[in-house]
Amino acid sequence: QLMLYALMYHENHRENQHLTVGNISLRNHSQGFIFPKFTDNSTIIDSLGDFKTSLILLIENMLDQHQAFIQTENIDLCTFCDYRQICNRT
Repeated sequence: QLMLYALMYHENHRENQHLTVGNISLRNHSQGFIFPKFTDNSTIIDSLGDFKTSLILLIENMLDQHQAFIQTENIDLCTFCDYRQICNRT
């Protein structure tokens, strides 16, 4: 979710090449921002291209009418799903 917010911000503010993102824990708010760690000393800006490519591929697969919808085998994932009645997993 954090990467999606960063991507949307960056797409609308490309002039800002010093983007910083982080989470705030509601349980441990005294910790302040919790910053994600990126591999190979890359930055959020470096990672957004790969994230955008993966996101587009995921959405294209979801919308592909020729690709069958396959239910998960792990029923525990359905516990809080809003669509479990459609899948007959109530």
